[in-house]
Amino acid sequence: MDFVLGSGYKDEPKVDTNGNLEFRRTTPVHLASRYMFVNRKSVVHELFQIYSTFDANYVDEEGLTHFHVACKLNLIDIVEKFFNLGFDPNFNGTELVDPPLHLALFRGYKTMSELLLKRGANPNQFSAHGVTPLHIICAKNNDDVEMVNMLFEVCLDKYQPVKIDAQDKFDRTPLHYALYFNNKNLAALLLINGAHPNLAESNGYTPLHVICQKSNDDEELARLLFEIAADKNETVQIDARDKWGNPPLNLAVRCGNKKVAKFLVENRVKLACLNRNGLTPLHNICKSLLDDDELVNLFFENIEANHPSKLVNFKDNWDRTPLQLAVAKISPHAVDALLDRGADLCNFVFPNNLFDEKFGLAKDYTLASELRLASGLMAVVECLKKQGYELDQTDALTIMKLFDKYALFATSSDLEKSWSDDEEFASKAKGMTMKPNLSLLDLLQLRPKEAAKLLTSMDYFEFWRSGKIGQLPENHRTSCGFNLCEKVSRGFFHRWARNPLWELTGYRLPNLCCDMINDMLTNKDLFHIFIAAVY
Repeated sequence: MDFVLGSGYKDEPKVDTNGNLEFRRTTPVHLASRYMFVNRKSVVHELFQIYSTFDANYVDEEGLTHFHVACKLNLIDIVEKFFNLGFDPNFNGTELVDPPLHLALFRGYKTMSELLLKRGANPNQFSAHGVTPLHIICAKNNDDVEMVNMLFEVCLDKYQPVKIDAQDKFDRTPLHYALYFNNKNLAALLLINGAHPNLAESNGYTPLHVICQKSNDDEELARLLFEIAADKNETVQIDARDKWGNPPLNLAVRCGNKKVAKFLVENRVKLACLNRNGLTPLHNICKSLLDDDELVNLFFENIEANHPSKLVNFKDNWDRTPLQLAVAKISPHAVDALLDRGADLCNFVFPNNLFDEKFGLAKDYTLASELRLASGLMAVVECLKKQGYELDQTDALTIMKLFDKYALFATSSDLEKSWSDDEEFASKAKGMTMKPNLSLLDLLQLRPKEAAKLLTSMDYFEFWRSGKIGQLPENHRTSCGFNLCEKVSRGFFHRWARNPLWELTGYRLPNLCCDMINDMLTNKDLFHIFIAAVY
């Protein structure tokens, strides 16, 4: 390169038979711009000393021109030289190459973008991918208010207003993009400058739908949307439906966004609406990853006076009630709240075929998942029993098979471990209170039968829910979880194995003897006894 530059060599554009310059050509400028290397910008800048005939704007087979390269690499002096020859910056994009303004904005080049706009770049030009410059800015997660303000100001000076609600090929507006990418200040700026708060994209998602299905439970963003709309005398369509018939509330509870859901309920969202699957918001609360009696109670506190009993037992298109979904999702607090609000147990059918989805999710993503599943399931059974529902043999078999399928049984090493040998573990476990005068360390050293007299299933579930188990040393955490699984489910397995053992012994042993035998067995042993008798 230095040799060529030192020689004074300059590229001479070729001329066709008609005397016109030939621009279709791949040059080193194109090639160098496509590869990432440390001094790429300076190398390309030097190449422009060779390719210095700026009225020869070479274009390669993908549609990339020398002008594109200069914009892409922020070579302002080179771009100025093109403009001095009267170049129009509004090149149509291709599938592989965006227009120059898009390239500059995507890379955050404010000065370059401003130069292009002042020299006539169209602020509303669509790329081949269907996005405008404003979409490009909003699709970055840096909340670049300064760049948007520059875009608005330059375009205002040139009497070429930005189309703030331009829609891409999926009908998404810049506001949708700003919300998707957590650009809160950008979203506010767009709304203040006239962005429509209710435009829906191709799936029917309005800006409120987008907020409700994000994973960060951003009540502040939802509140911002409503406040700015109110300041502009506009109304956010709180019950707008997506293409599947879901209002925003359904998405909020489905995605576990408790704060956003509460905000919507408090703003008088319709609570009796169905989506295409016949799911009410209450169904979605009960099938969400939340186990939240507060949200269930909030739902009932805000529902119209004549609807509660109808909605609490309403069946979706698959004949599932909210109670069945809450049981299948192993949500004891929701189950308790539904039962207190009149959920019908007379016609309740235990959801034997609905558990696998929840178990699979919890097993993959939950800390101490074995304790969450075992304690949650036992707590649900406890809630149902307290209200008068009795499991039958099929229900019990379903629960036992779940323990077996998802490996919730403790091993002998989990049960016989000496928990005081590891000083770090013993110290932390001793500091964790299960109930007054009973530490986790005390509990681990008790036999299951003794532990059953001191704690309920809900006590174990609340311990898991507190997250304290995550504070234990990792090398003992799993064994601790399985030990607690054995204890929380001991009464259940013991009760259901008593008659099968009696049956397998030919009814020759009294119940007391059967109980003594069962006391010496593990839950997995009791499961095998139950299976042997059933089959």
